[in-house]
Amino acid sequence: MVYILDGQVLPDDDPRVQQRKRSGGEQTSQAHYRSNMSAAAGRHTNRVRPQVSQGLIGHVNQQLTAYGVPKFSIAERVVEPIALVGGIILLMVFGVKGLLLGGVVWFITQPSPNT
Repeated sequence: MVYILDGQVLPDDDPRVQQRKRSGGEQTSQAHYRSNMSAAAGRHTNRVRPQVSQGLIGHVNQQLTAYGVPKFSIAERVVEPIALVGGIILLMVFGVKGLLLGGVVWFITQPSPNT
């Protein structure tokens, strides 16, 4: 069996390990790990967590919402503003066939409302 002492992996017969065992300062590694984790958790409780970024699409979606583009539902699925603008672009460029194709792709890629 090996011990980890001050970040070093030491065998059982190492004098530093023997000295630590005799002094009664041995603490199980799991208890030591838990105490370190709880101390670390206590240090981070007052920090403000940064908002998770969703990338370019999420940013554009937030901007469109701020400009007043509405969200609405189709078949219990929320249509985000970016999808609405994308549908309008598909309609203008490819016509009704492009809009239908985009709608089918959107509907397939959306998660199920029951999950």
